[in-house]
Amino acid sequence: MEYRYYLTQRPPSLGTFPKPKDNRIIDIVEFEDKKFIHNIYCKAWGYVEYEKPLTEKEISDYELID
Repeated sequence: MEYRYYLTQRPPSLGTFPKPKDNRIIDIVEFEDKKFIHNIYCKAWGYVEYEKPLTEKEISDYELID
């Protein structure tokens, strides 16, 4: 199972999402333009998928939406 987190404030880049040592990144997707994502009811620049869920602090620190 993958855990997907949307980047709503800035596109995927260095420092825009967490890279926990014990949680492998499975995929990083950047959209051409910021687009509306129906299941989170807002626009996002892309998303990052992880092997395990992120902590609430990681989600908050990077302003992600799951």
